[in-house]
Amino acid sequence: MAVWQIETTITTINTNLSCTVMIGYVSDGSPLGSHLWWQKVAGRYQFGPKSGKWGYWRDGIILTRTANTNDPVFSTSANVLLVLSIVPRNFAEKMLPLEIIRGFGRHYTTNEDISWEMKFPTMPIKK
Repeated sequence: MAVWQIETTITTINTNLSCTVMIGYVSDGSPLGSHLWWQKVAGRYQFGPKSGKWGYWRDGIILTRTANTNDPVFSTSANVLLVLSIVPRNFAEKMLPLEIIRGFGRHYTTNEDISWEMKFPTMPIKK
């Protein structure tokens, strides 16, 4: 079992507000990992709660406002906060030290364009 944690900076396109979010998961040998979590650690951009779960969606990932992926509400659009497009499957395991990947996305609840940047490795945070 391995624990992966990626520092992600999310920035709004129009206002240039940003925040740093840690996105992590525990790889238990399954192809997509398990225990998929995110936590906001710094920044002025307010897009919802400070932590939740994430999941793979289309060509990227979604950050949701719920902490329970077993809850059927997890899959409803009301829980979706951010969509980060073009994030490869098992992205944390594929990134090399000091590698940075970038992309665009959407703040789902306000329909606002965002950009994102992921870095690895990161400093561990208390969960």
